[in-house]
Amino acid sequence: MTNISWTNWQTWRLTNRVCECKDFMSFYLKPADGSPMPNFRAGQAVAVRAPGLDPRAYVLCCTPNEAMIRLTVMTGDEPGVGMPAYLARMKIGDTIEVSAPAGDFVIENGDTPVVILGEGPGIAPAIAFLSELSTEAPLRPVHVLYAAKFGARFPLGPELRKVAGLLPNAGLGIFFKAPEPQDRAGIDYDVAGDITIDKIRSVCMDPEADYYIAGRPTFVKSLSGSLAKLRVIGSRIHTMTM
Repeated sequence: MTNISWTNWQTWRLTNRVCECKDFMSFYLKPADGSPMPNFRAGQAVAVRAPGLDPRAYVLCCTPNEAMIRLTVMTGDEPGVGMPAYLARMKIGDTIEVSAPAGDFVIENGDTPVVILGEGPGIAPAIAFLSELSTEAPLRPVHVLYAAKFGARFPLGPELRKVAGLLPNAGLGIFFKAPEPQDRAGIDYDVAGDITIDKIRSVCMDPEADYYIAGRPTFVKSLSGSLAKLRVIGSRIHTMTM
C-alpha cells in the first residue's frame, strides 16, 4: 500500500474495541464531527496517523452500508511500539486522524469466478469482499482459502464462516499452519499446513477466475508468482501486501 497518496484527513472517534484472538484486535471508528460515512469499495484501505508516528494503512474490514468503519489489526501478543501499539492503548472516546479510503484492490465487475486467498491480516479484505458480494452479486461463484497459524490465532473465524454461508455458490477452506491438539480437523479447520499452489489447483483452480491474494509479503509473492507460472493472465491476479 506504499503507492497510495492518502488525502482528506479527518478526526475519527473510537466507539468500540474487540479482542478477536491472541494477536488481533478490531477497532470501530466514526467521524468525530458526525459527518456522513465515506463511500468506498470492499478491499480499499485507510491510513491512520498519530503524533510522533508515521501513518499506517489498514484495509477496511467492513462495507459502506455499516454505521462505522472497522479496522482489524494484527497487534501481536504484547503490542510494543508503532501504530498497532498506539491503537491497542486507545480508549473508547479517544480520537485519531483517518484518511479518505483509497486503493484499487477491489473486486472486478462481471461474472467471472472469484478466488480469495488470504492469511493473517488478509482476513480483513476477505470478509469485506464476501460481504460486498453477498449484496451486490450473491450468485457469483467464489472460493475462499484462508490460513491461520492455529485456532487461538484465527481472527473473525465465525464471521468468515457466516458471511461465506450467505453466498450459495461459495466454497470456504480453512488452513491451520500448525494446529494445536485442541484444534479439530474437519470442524475447526479443513487442511493442516500452508496454502500452496498445489492445494489451490486441487480445489479451485479455474483459468477464468480472478484471484485476489492478501497477506504478508512472502505469502503474496509466493502465490502470485506460482499463478503466473501456471499462465494465469496477469490482469486476473490482484494482490494486497499487508
